[in-house]
Amino acid sequence: MITLFARIKQWIVSLFSTPVIVPPVPIHPPVPAPAPVQKTLTPELYTKSKSLIRQRLRLDKSVPDTLACATALSYVIHKVKFTAISKYGISGTNALLDWFLSHPELYKQRANPTPGCIILSPTGHGNGKIRGHVGIEGNNSIMSNNSKTGLWDTHWDSQRWYDYYTVYGGIKTYYFELL
Repeated sequence: MITLFARIKQWIVSLFSTPVIVPPVPIHPPVPAPAPVQKTLTPELYTKSKSLIRQRLRLDKSVPDTLACATALSYVIHKVKFTAISKYGISGTNALLDWFLSHPELYKQRANPTPGCIILSPTGHGNGKIRGHVGIEGNNSIMSNNSKTGLWDTHWDSQRWYDYYTVYGGIKTYYFELL
């Protein structure tokens, strides 16, 4: 008959005599999963912008036609369900730049525009000869508020914009994609 002490001793010996199985160490470190691709609102912004051509776009009706580019853009942005900006929109290009720079998690800045990118040359950032402007890049034109008619229109192309705002006005041009 095995005593209690003998049984405990057998149990302790079995604990230390049982082989420990160590999992093999991988030769190569695991490859991290690729970062998720950020979806932008660029295609929707382009499509909606194009559908609104020749319309008067305003969230803030008190802004005159000659200064309505930022509020017209705000209108288009709201139409694609981007609600991070005020329901009244942003009524100036300089204020729009400030908004972008203070909300980096909501956009991706680009060096070269694609259709649907926001193009912004803000007032107060050039040589003082001209006011700034904002619009949305299209395939062959830029859609924006036409200060002469007050309608959303395609009266700019990229080269003419660059020549007027950057070369003549000395204003830096920014390109943004909303996320």
